[in-house]
Amino acid sequence: MSGEIKVLKISPTTGSDVTMGDSGDKFTFTSGSEIDLTGVTKTGFPAGGLSVAQTFRENADHTNGATSIVIGAANFEEADQAGYTALPTSGGITQSSGVFTFPSTGRYLVLASVRSSQAVTTYSYTNIQYSSNSGGAWTTQSQGVMMYHVIATYADNQCHAVVDINDISTDRVRVTFDSANTTITVYGDSAFNETYITLIKLA
Repeated sequence: MSGEIKVLKISPTTGSDVTMGDSGDKFTFTSGSEIDLTGVTKTGFPAGGLSVAQTFRENADHTNGATSIVIGAANFEEADQAGYTALPTSGGITQSSGVFTFPSTGRYLVLASVRSSQAVTTYSYTNIQYSSNSGGAWTTQSQGVMMYHVIATYADNQCHAVVDINDISTDRVRVTFDSANTTITVYGDSAFNETYITLIKLA
């Protein structure tokens, strides 16, 4: 059935409510039309803003012991200091040995910061990596590099990337830290963020 009704105003015959359509009905607005809700009290709309925002951190110092490590393979926790609350408070991003699993598909901003120092002149890389097959193979999405010119130099090595999570059963993210020397110390603390990874769902 099709037809067209043109009116300037619809008002209830009694009471204060107007019901539009029945359950399952679909209302389509023509391209170029405009809905003006200025000054209108709006209820029932989905909550706006971000739906996922979480930070995980190393909670103790450790020495690499290898030229490549996964941040969070040990000594890892979700931040819990005063002023931090995970979004959502439950059912969000989880991690196992530094490999992150996501609660829903979408585009996520990944921010990584690794604090370190070394006993020799060398370099280090911080890498954000993505896997579409549950960690079977990894692709580097972003890389930050630091050159230690002075012995015992402290450095915050940072990088970020936007990662598209298409399948929550197989898509994974991790952060690795690579260096030319195995005695670089990576710093962590259980009271505040030193080496940490923040993940935010954008869309």
